[in-house]
Amino acid sequence: MALSRRERRHEQTRQEIKQVARQQMARQGTAASLSLRGIAAEMGMSAPSLYNYYTNRDDLVTDLLVDSYTHQAETLEQASASCQAQETIACLLATVLAYRQWAVEHPTEFALIAGSPIPGYVAPVEQTLPKARRSLKVLLDLLQRAWDEHLLPLQPGSPEITADTFNDDFFAWCREHGYALSVIFLFLECYAFLQGVIALEVFGHLPFFLNDPVVFYRTAVLTRIGYLTTGMAINHLLAE
Repeated sequence: MALSRRERRHEQTRQEIKQVARQQMARQGTAASLSLRGIAAEMGMSAPSLYNYYTNRDDLVTDLLVDSYTHQAETLEQASASCQAQETIACLLATVLAYRQWAVEHPTEFALIAGSPIPGYVAPVEQTLPKARRSLKVLLDLLQRAWDEHLLPLQPGSPEITADTFNDDFFAWCREHGYALSVIFLFLECYAFLQGVIALEVFGHLPFFLNDPVVFYRTAVLTRIGYLTTGMAINHLLAE
């Protein structure tokens, strides 16, 4: 059903509010100091008028967070869909390279997802968790595909890794989607690695060590994949 003219204006204003909020976060380096009054002043609105769109700062942060998760997921889904005809490891590499590119090009959104917690803010799980899991599913699907092709260990490397190792809700969600225990463990190992390397770059720490973060990231990812895979040759990918 088409939106009415009034509804379109309302939505346009909400989008403008979020854009100004992102600019404010980019200038200040954090979402913790977001100010609805400051946003209203920058937009030439009265503060009471802005509260017609967002009841408080946390309401706005949640909307920004949902947008960031959605944008991130769309990027990974598109990257994965475009390489499905390639061998699994090559497709996994292309997808995590797309993830890095998204983070570098959208540092404010990445920081909102993976940066320091905002004091006093608790993300409403029912709104944010399904959005966050879209990105996770892309990577888990590729790792499960590699496991199905016998490219990954059948079991985690340590007998200490069991279902009890994981958050109950997360593990149940993974099992609902058919992910093997080994896949879940390897996903978290890879995800922690990716987040760490990308955060170093996005937050400006890599120039102390590197001139070319792209080459480092690609090679480091392939090296990590080489550790995880069972006899899978990656030399041809390293040579590209």
